Amino acid sequence: MDELDKKLSAGAERIITRFSPPEKVVKMNDQQNSGHPHEEMLFVLSGESDYFFNGSIYHLVPGTVMLIDSWVPHGFGYTTADRALLHCWCYHINGKWSATILEVGERGVICAKENFHHLPQELSMLIMQRWNKLFARKTADEQSVENLMLPPVNFLFNELMIQRNEKNIPEPSVSELIKSMICSCNGKDCSLEKLSVMAGLSRCHIAHVFHKETGTTIGEFINSVRKKYIADAKKRGLRLKEIAAELGFSSSGALGNWMRKHAGDE
Repeated sequence: MDELDKKLSAGAERIITRFSPPEKVVKMNDQQNSGHPHEEMLFVLSGESDYFFNGSIYHLVPGTVMLIDSWVPHGFGYTTADRALLHCWCYHINGKWSATILEVGERGVICAKENFHHLPQELSMLIMQRWNKLFARKTADEQSVENLMLPPVNFLFNELMIQRNEKNIPEPSVSELIKSMICSCNGKDCSLEKLSVMAGLSRCHIAHVFHKETGTTIGEFINSVRKKYIADAKKRGLRLKEIAAELGFSSSGALGNWMRKHAGDE
């Protein structure tokens, strides 16, 4: 059992949710935060940092897990002040959980160390059953949150530890990996260069293999993800300015130009 196994096996000790008392209330501009329809978890494996979540800055230390419910505003990416971090990000997209362990180096530069795309469906169902029960409430105290969420969340981290040591777990395909990266951030800041760094593969390789496995280009897939997000965000009542920021456009005008250009795309 290596150090990462030990950290995953030890599990979370503290949970932060939108019910948690704010630590340092701040106002962030639209470009600095994110909000989307899928659920996420951030589990801190090593290192300390400050993170924006639901209108407050929280100081994150190892053993902390943050449950990010759909549409709750939170930080996007990492800042130049972030360094020496090991984070496990878990994403609930299209009815299933996946996970990525990210290493954050100097000036917030990130690299994906390990990816998990074959988590048991029954575990995903248990987590979401508890998740929906919790976030259907208007308020919840710390003990109630821990009673509901610590057991299934720690089952998930234990499953990641087990999968790291099983030889019969298939590696995710290149297209699965790239799709997961793009969907987790709604296509924002998903240049070929960044995707290649995250995947640890060359730009030419991921572009070629993605098209071979899916029959579509990475750019076309990003456009489809953007369109889905725009439809969901409009139903939610978000302003065009907020949608533009979430998708990485410089202004609502730039987003409008993109929407007109791709209006007829399938």
